[in-house]
Amino acid sequence: MIDEKYKDDPLPIEVLYQGQTYVGEAKPISPTCQEEICFEMNVTLNNISLGIIHFNNDRWRMDDIKDEELVNAIGEEIFLWYA
Repeated sequence: MIDEKYKDDPLPIEVLYQGQTYVGEAKPISPTCQEEICFEMNVTLNNISLGIIHFNNDRWRMDDIKDEELVNAIGEEIFLWYA
């Protein structure tokens, strides 16, 4: 039986981007979770909501953040939890 708790617990993340450290969390969006991996999460860094990050077609995307380097840095931190 797979533990369903992974769908509810936010992942603590720390992102180093352009010399700055951002601390926050990525909260899974339950309907997007399959086999203990969540493909969409609501991201908050430094107490600021950045919106939803999506994993699709082998890359991370965010509607509200256009800086692909930042989105990739956030996505890499999330992937570390699943490695």
